[in-house]
Order: sequence, then structure tokens, then C-alpha cells
Amino acid sequence: MKINLESLARQWKSEGLDLTSRRYRQIAEQGAAPKPTKGMVDAIGALIRLCVYYKTLAEASGSVDLQAERTALTAIKKEREKLKLEQEKGALIPREVPIQWLTLLVTDCKQNFWTLPKRMCETLAVMNDPKEIAEVMQKEIRQILTILSTPLKDRKKMKKGNPN
Repeated sequence: MKINLESLARQWKSEGLDLTSRRYRQIAEQGAAPKPTKGMVDAIGALIRLCVYYKTLAEASGSVDLQAERTALTAIKKEREKLKLEQEKGALIPREVPIQWLTLLVTDCKQNFWTLPKRMCETLAVMNDPKEIAEVMQKEIRQILTILSTPLKDRKKMKKGNPN
């Protein structure tokens, strides 16, 4: 006996079963119930196969897929709790902090190197020896790199000429 799947779903709902036509199609795609043809299903076949399907679920406390989903969900929850604990301990920092730090570092680097020619032009203009020019440039570049590798809070002291 064939019956319209939508009508069957309405009947199930009126009887208190939470089985929509969409869910039935999902179960049918898994091979656990007869697939609808042009919106019609074999009512007796559907009833028998659905009973077997739900009996199997009840005996196994869920399908293999459902068990896998539960296991994955449990692992995700554990990982989330672990991260919250690490954050509470202060072992994690907000994502914005390293981004801001890196932005400041790149900005400082760019500023120091872009101003290098203007700072060095007078000193280098009077020099004729390429080795001497290279030494002066290396010294200036080392100084810039030293400043950039120093924590921000200690940079003001360095710029004033006080390395301590």
C-alpha cells in the first residue's frame, strides 16, 4: 500500500512522533527505510523498516555515526575546557596582542630604515673610502637592529644613550 510521504509525516506528527518527511528521506538515504518514489512510500515497508531502525538505535544507544559524532563532540568540549584553563592560567594571550606587537615592530623597522639615508647622507658625503662607508653603514644598521630587538619599554632608555 503506497501512501504520500507528506501525509504520513503529518500523521506521525499528530501521533506525537517527531519524524518529518525530511528526516525520513535522510533515513531512507542511509538505506534504513524504503526510498520515496514521486513522493510516495510503501507504508507497510516503511513501518517495518523504521521499527527495525529505531530498535537498532535503541539497542546500540545510537548509530555508529552518532557515536562518532558524540566522541568528536566530547573531544571538542575537552579541548575547549583545556584552552579555557590555559587562558585562566595566563599561558594564552589574546590574538590581537601579537598582531599589534608585530604591526608596531614592522612600523618601527620601516621608519628606521626609511630615515637611514637622510640621517647618514652628511656623514657619508665626506667619505671617499668604500670600506669606511661600509663600516659606518654596518654600524648604523646594527644599531637599528639592536633597537628593534629591544623590548618597547626599554627603547626610550637606549635612544637617550643609556644602555642600562
